[in-house]
Amino acid sequence: MGFDFVPVSAAAIAAAALVQNVRSRKSKNVSSLDGSTKQLTKEDREKLHKQKYQQYAKEELSRCWMYRGDKKKDVDEYFTLMADTGWRLDAVRKPIKGGADLEVWRLPGEKIHRIMGVTNVDATPDICMEFFKDTDKVFTKLFPKIDEMFKGGAVLKYLTKGKVLCHAEFNMPSPTGKGSAPGLKPRDFIWEQTTDKLPTGNALVLAKSTDKHDVPKQKKVVRGEVMVSGYYGRKIEGRNSSRVWYIVQADPKGFLPKWLVNLAAGKQA
Repeated sequence: MGFDFVPVSAAAIAAAALVQNVRSRKSKNVSSLDGSTKQLTKEDREKLHKQKYQQYAKEELSRCWMYRGDKKKDVDEYFTLMADTGWRLDAVRKPIKGGADLEVWRLPGEKIHRIMGVTNVDATPDICMEFFKDTDKVFTKLFPKIDEMFKGGAVLKYLTKGKVLCHAEFNMPSPTGKGSAPGLKPRDFIWEQTTDKLPTGNALVLAKSTDKHDVPKQKKVVRGEVMVSGYYGRKIEGRNSSRVWYIVQADPKGFLPKWLVNLAAGKQA
């Protein structure tokens, strides 16, 4: 059975666009996540998820004992989500500028759904990690190009090595068409972001909202919450490339019905 392809939107959580900008170099026209040029069916992709994705997550979970405190909790939370058997394939989006497809998965079960994007990128996990460490460049050079909802953002404070406090503001996307939703206030988010090289040699970037800041709320902006967010980059065996997973659960707050939030979340993957 085939699977319908839908056009890709320029969104912040399109992992392909984010990491493909790490460095510019020619690459083969790879259209599927298994590294071949064949088109994978929905059944192929779901089988790959059950056989490989969950296996990778459990491998990382087996090393969580090496962490302590909040970091152990956050790493465990991310890979427990990734290993969940309830993920369902929502859509497959066409490559933005060549390269692999972007799979969009959805995990129901809570009022606000968890969304996961999966794709291949032409960079090793180490290069992906270095890219995300340059948070200022992500805000000033990349987000304005790939996310039409992005209004502005900055690093508020460098906390420790590999950990920063960030702030960004976004328009609300229209759940029924392109562009922003008329009549809805923009949302801003404040989060702590950590970038780590895992014991397996893979890369993990985690972000979660925090109240440990002194940024006042604005009257014309609603403060949202990043409940779970993270990129996981894993090296593809035999290639200088990575497979990247992006998981997000964000609450835009305000007086919005949850069905509308979940519909818009799927558009932002």
